[in-house]
Amino acid sequence: MAAQSFDALHANLVFTLAEGVAYIAAVALLLRGAPVSLPVVLALALAFRLMVLFAAPFHSTDIYRYVWDGKVQGAGINPYLHVPNDPALAALRDAAIWPRINRADYAPTIYPPMAQALFFMVTRVSASVTGMKLALVALEGVTAWAILRLLDMAGLPRSRLLVYAWSPLVIWEVAGAGHVDAAMTAFVAFAVLARVRDRDGFAGLALGAAVLIKFLPIVILPAVWRRWNWTLPAAVVAMLVIGYLPYLGAGWKVLGFLPSYAGEEGLRDGTGFWIARLVGRLTGRPIPPILFVCATGLVMGVLAIAITVKIDERARPIVGSLVLAAAGMVALSPVYPWYFVWLVPFLCFVPSPPLLWLTAGGALLYWDDARTVPWMRDVLFGGAGVLAAAMLVGRFAPTRSGSR
Repeated sequence: MAAQSFDALHANLVFTLAEGVAYIAAVALLLRGAPVSLPVVLALALAFRLMVLFAAPFHSTDIYRYVWDGKVQGAGINPYLHVPNDPALAALRDAAIWPRINRADYAPTIYPPMAQALFFMVTRVSASVTGMKLALVALEGVTAWAILRLLDMAGLPRSRLLVYAWSPLVIWEVAGAGHVDAAMTAFVAFAVLARVRDRDGFAGLALGAAVLIKFLPIVILPAVWRRWNWTLPAAVVAMLVIGYLPYLGAGWKVLGFLPSYAGEEGLRDGTGFWIARLVGRLTGRPIPPILFVCATGLVMGVLAIAITVKIDERARPIVGSLVLAAAGMVALSPVYPWYFVWLVPFLCFVPSPPLLWLTAGGALLYWDDARTVPWMRDVLFGGAGVLAAAMLVGRFAPTRSGSR
């Protein structure tokens, strides 16, 4: 294939990465005690979002599927039963949404029930891209509110909301592209807040709702679960059951495109896992995907036990959740930056340099194709690994004594 020209996409990526540098500088100044008022943080956060809110999605067309799924449900049809190009849905086709749906000819919806409920409710008000974006930005308000409450409870300055509110990743992927990860993040933030306030039932319901938008947040369950108290896990299970009930008429099709998507993204043959692929490239021996998945499960289990035993009960919902979420995302190593959005609220409390790099530099994954240009993921994930290693060396390296 011929070399790609420096087109609008690449210009946008350069601009986004420059924003990332400015963002890291702002976070560094904030952490060094620079005076930043909450009204300024909020005003600029709103201004940044307004710049992209009413523009067409640039990097992704997923939002068109959201609107389509809402319209399908509005017609009384189970969204898991038909692909968008199915003649049974021909009456729902329009010029604004249907032609822009990706994988329309072979993929049923991939989004779980709580996401579907959101799509349905939003399209009852406005079956448009702008309407969906507005709803997702409004849900960011829930995330911001939860962060502020948690900052107050932790005795940290409210200005730390800047870490989330000014994140270029969040701005572009929520207000710009309109990804449903904003809703998942809001439920995760509310779940952590409820758990810190000892409202285990509400925490479980919120975590269950987050999992019903995308399955990723299930990894933080050990961090928010209070040992020997079964209220929270029972609430998670109850929410999962309640969420799936309205869609069970689809049978196994209720899983949607997820099984096929796993194969499409290289999660079945192992090529989609950056760590497994890197080890295979370095050793010349590819790691069997089942071996990598089992090893990842073992590591996550050890981390969960360590978090439960070593981290203080009050800090565990935030610190433990960040550790498990970050480990899970590095193991999954997605090729789409919006998968990292839900990590950003935790960075308001634990501004980890490796994770700040991972989230601020996520736009690298858009440069050409991270699956066919693997060194982009090497730069992103490898850079985070180098920063983490440097931090460990700095922490455990012996210090010089004052003696001569």
